[in-house]
Amino acid sequence: MTDDAGSARGERARRGRTRLSAEGGDEGAWRASAPGGWQPPPPAIVVPATLPNALLRSTLAALTAVSILATLLRLLRTYPLAVDLEIPLRAADRWVHGAAPYLASSFDVTSGAGQPFLYPPFVLPFVAPFAALPLEPVAIGWAAVSLAVAAWTLRRLGLPVWTWPLVLAWAPYLQALLGLNVQVLLFAGFVALLVGRPGEAPQTDTLSILPP
Repeated sequence: MTDDAGSARGERARRGRTRLSAEGGDEGAWRASAPGGWQPPPPAIVVPATLPNALLRSTLAALTAVSILATLLRLLRTYPLAVDLEIPLRAADRWVHGAAPYLASSFDVTSGAGQPFLYPPFVLPFVAPFAALPLEPVAIGWAAVSLAVAAWTLRRLGLPVWTWPLVLAWAPYLQALLGLNVQVLLFAGFVALLVGRPGEAPQTDTLSILPP
C-alpha cells in the first residue's frame, strides 16, 4: 500500500515536471533538469537577452567609459609626456660627458624628468647615441615603436580590434604610452613568450616553452 502511494506521488511529480518543461520552454526545461528536482529560475538580470540583463550591461559599459575618459583627461592634463624616455636620455648625456649618470639628489624629486635613473648601467651605451639628438624626433620615433608593439601585443592576445582603444586607454597602458616607458616592450616580450599565436593550441605547461 505504501509502495503504491509512493509510486503514484512519483508519477505525478514526473508528469508535473514534464508539463512545466513543455509549457515553460527553456525555463521549464531548466526547472525540470535542475539537480534535486524543481528549483527557482535564475534572476533575469543574469539571463542574456532579457531587459534587466541589457540594462546591467549598458550600465557597466557607461561606467567603464566614464572611468576611462576621466583617467584619460587626468593623465593628459597632469602626466609629463615622454618623461620615462627623457630620464635615461639625460643620464646617458651625463655619462657621455664624464659625469655620474646616477644622482643621489634625484631621489628627492617626485615628478618630471629630474627623477632618478633606475636602469642598470649596461643600458647607457644603447641610449647614448640618442642623447645627442633633439628630444622631439626621438620621442616621436619611440612613440611609433611603442604603439606598433602595443598593437602587436593586443593582436597576439586575441583581443577584437574594437576593444583596442579601451585597452590602450586603460590607465597602466596609457601611462606607459604617454611616458614612453619601456614596460610596453617588456609586456610584449612576456606575451610573446607565454601566449601562443591565435589559433594555436594552448600550452599545457608554461615551462615547456623554455629551452631545457
